[in-house]
Amino acid sequence: MALGNSAGISFSGLSSGIDTASLITQLAAMERRPIARLQAQQAMLQTRKTAYDTFKGLLVGLGTAVSTFNNPGAFEVMKATSSNTDLATITASTNASIGIRELKVNQLATAHRVSSTAQQSSSQALGLSGQFKVGESTISVTTTDTLQTIATKINESGADATASIVDGGAGNAYLTLASKQSGASNQLSLTDLNVQGPLSARDGVLARLGLVSLSAFTGDLPSQTSAVLSATDQPLSDVLGYAPGPQTLEIAGQSISVDFSVDSADSFVAKLSALRGVEARINGNRIEILSDTSLDSPVLTELGFSSGTASTSLSGQTVTQLVAAQDAQYVLDGIALTSSSNTLSNVMPGATITLKAADPTKTINLTVERDTDSVMSTAKGLVTAYNRINQFIRDNSSFDAETYGTGILFGDSVASQVSGLLNSTLFNSVGGLTTSISNLTQIGFSLDDSGNLAVDDTALRAAIETNPTGVANLLRATGTTSSSAVNYVSGSSKAKPGTYAVSITQLATQSSNTAAIAQTGATGAEEVLSFAGSAFGSTGVALVVAAGTTQEQVVSLINSDTRLRDLVEASVVDGKLSITSKRYGVASDFTVTSSAAATATSTGLGTTAVHISGVDVQGTINGEAATGSGRFLLGNVGNANTEGLQVEYTGTTLGDAGTVTYSQGMGGMIFKALDTFTNFQDGLFVTTNKTLDDQIADLDSQINRIVERADARTVELRNRFAAMEAAMQRSQAQLAQLTQSLASMPR
Repeated sequence: MALGNSAGISFSGLSSGIDTASLITQLAAMERRPIARLQAQQAMLQTRKTAYDTFKGLLVGLGTAVSTFNNPGAFEVMKATSSNTDLATITASTNASIGIRELKVNQLATAHRVSSTAQQSSSQALGLSGQFKVGESTISVTTTDTLQTIATKINESGADATASIVDGGAGNAYLTLASKQSGASNQLSLTDLNVQGPLSARDGVLARLGLVSLSAFTGDLPSQTSAVLSATDQPLSDVLGYAPGPQTLEIAGQSISVDFSVDSADSFVAKLSALRGVEARINGNRIEILSDTSLDSPVLTELGFSSGTASTSLSGQTVTQLVAAQDAQYVLDGIALTSSSNTLSNVMPGATITLKAADPTKTINLTVERDTDSVMSTAKGLVTAYNRINQFIRDNSSFDAETYGTGILFGDSVASQVSGLLNSTLFNSVGGLTTSISNLTQIGFSLDDSGNLAVDDTALRAAIETNPTGVANLLRATGTTSSSAVNYVSGSSKAKPGTYAVSITQLATQSSNTAAIAQTGATGAEEVLSFAGSAFGSTGVALVVAAGTTQEQVVSLINSDTRLRDLVEASVVDGKLSITSKRYGVASDFTVTSSAAATATSTGLGTTAVHISGVDVQGTINGEAATGSGRFLLGNVGNANTEGLQVEYTGTTLGDAGTVTYSQGMGGMIFKALDTFTNFQDGLFVTTNKTLDDQIADLDSQINRIVERADARTVELRNRFAAMEAAMQRSQAQLAQLTQSLASMPR
């Protein structure tokens, strides 16, 4: 017989005949019975918590919907259409003028594009050397450069042209150049450098590639002419009786290697002709050398050459023009106009016209009108978001009269508070407005029998078309100021409607760096200006100033550089180079240093310029503390009236600057009401969810205690039943012994 013990080993109960294991299980189950009830309570709390999370998400969605009211241009949307988009398209900004214009496109603007002559290969070394300019960018070419490497050099130079390769196979490789800007005034400017005359012009890199036009030339040039030669294919030492051995000959400032015991007149002429700006030829059994510059040479004198001039004729060369540079020609409302670009951004205020194709026979109607449908859609975003909330509350607050079943939010205080506060906010009048519209009911909003927000489209459309500013100011946050020096920037749901005085105690200033010495001559050597500081981020900007640059050119170089022109502005103050940040305040701070010492023939900045740091504006709004950033003042967190209210001060005097009148708009009022519930720190949903979490945790504790008691009770019962079985076993053994003894006694 197996007996139970306190370790939980099962036993059969054979001594007592009782199924003790089943009995213990049932008794333990009775101990655990409350757990199911507590777990049901936990599930209900978790379901409520999930519902609150969904509920909060819908409120956040409403906040997102009303926040769009403050998007720039949300209520000033313009719709622009073209009657023929194949010829022209149009877009309009919020300040575009309403109306219909007539347009004819006679000619499109095109960008200048030219091509080289055919080359053998795009990847084969051209054997050319020299320098040329594309606009203001200088390109250096060596004999190992190919068409592809020249194109890369041009594209990396920052030139106002794009270089491309067209490779049609052997003998059909081309380099093309296209101006980055269209229009007749933006024709490509291509110039071979170190050109001193017609011969060196012919030998320039661009000329050799056929990218520049050359004029025909007929005239006299400096020359050297030899005596009559008895032969042109024999060594010159035999012909001229001059044999100094191999040597380097200087001609027109260039060098060639010759050996008169080997070189004939023909090979000598070939070597001379390879020099830039030099032409050599056999003329009447004489060697004739022509150059753009002087040809005086001791060796030539030794050879018996005589100086003089010689007539030469060079044929002209025209460039292969793929596309001519031309302006767009168009007629707008009967007025003939031209443009270097096909994008017309100034002819219609607030609108941009893009010319697509030319057809002088067709008239295009360009229409700009208020996009009422878009504004209505923005306003009605409030309806959609609000009704989702209302429907959620209704769906989860239901009561079934037959089953008495209820939704998870039936009788819920949070749902009641949300409904009550939103309904009262929706139809409150908006304070701080100067227009005649101050309530949603005035533009067609109402609540229907189901508590849903409804809008009369006819009334809303009429309000937008007759008083667009009034509708916009009703819904969005707005601000007006009493002074042109104070500009309203933005508000917040924390700022209260009202009129507030702005007082300035410190003006915002710009950071600047001034040269220590005035530059009076062109720079004597190349100089690198290094710009650094908060205005330039972590990388900074390095600007190369070439040798020979005047102070005026330095200013132009800085102000035209794409990396600098939006951040700083250069000028000359009291003869010295001065560079000033275009922004204001601490964030505008920057430094500039030069790789060259400050002298009269440098930029004068030196390794340490005269530096002045920018400071932020300081002041108050409504007497409440505000934080300055550049020229912007922002009401501090915790301010009773002006938290989050931001203005810009552009004035130059301290003290009273004027007033700002602020209205939250309906969007701000709703957002403020929502913050009561959705604030992530102390909103009602945060505190309610914490209470639910605490209740769920308390039920967990109760369940754990019941489990512990049930486990202890199980051990106790096992021990008791084990003891009972042991006692019964002993009794049964004693009974058996007594029965045996009685049976053995004499009768």
